Amino acid sequence: MYLTIHKESLVKDIQQQFSELYPFLKIEFLKKALSEKRSVKGMYATPDELFKSLSTAIDAGTVSVEENLTVAEVEQQFKKQFAVNLQVYRKSGNVWIETTLTDKWTLKKQNQEGEQMSTPKAAPVKNFLSDENQSGQETE
Repeated sequence: MYLTIHKESLVKDIQQQFSELYPFLKIEFLKKALSEKRSVKGMYATPDELFKSLSTAIDAGTVSVEENLTVAEVEQQFKKQFAVNLQVYRKSGNVWIETTLTDKWTLKKQNQEGEQMSTPKAAPVKNFLSDENQSGQETE
């Protein structure tokens, strides 16, 4: 599994390729490297931004996103190949959480965890009829 990236690719196109492979994960491209003082405003690329505005790399290319790769490995590939920093997020219910504490997990494990945390669980079916009263009539 690979992401195909061109200099003229939009950020949202790359994000969509990734999300089609891992529906419970998403990637965000950072305009600058993460630092101790994080300022969220203006830190991430907008979806309609051209990839080439983020990267100093000359060539387009492909990046492996095999399910056995860890989040850290994928982030390093982008940094090495395109000089771009990115952050992987995992869905947890209705929110997206950074995977910084679990970046040694594989993409497969991250996606499975996201699915488990985001899929509504069916409520257990309650049996209103006791074993002694199968007729359904009320008892005192």
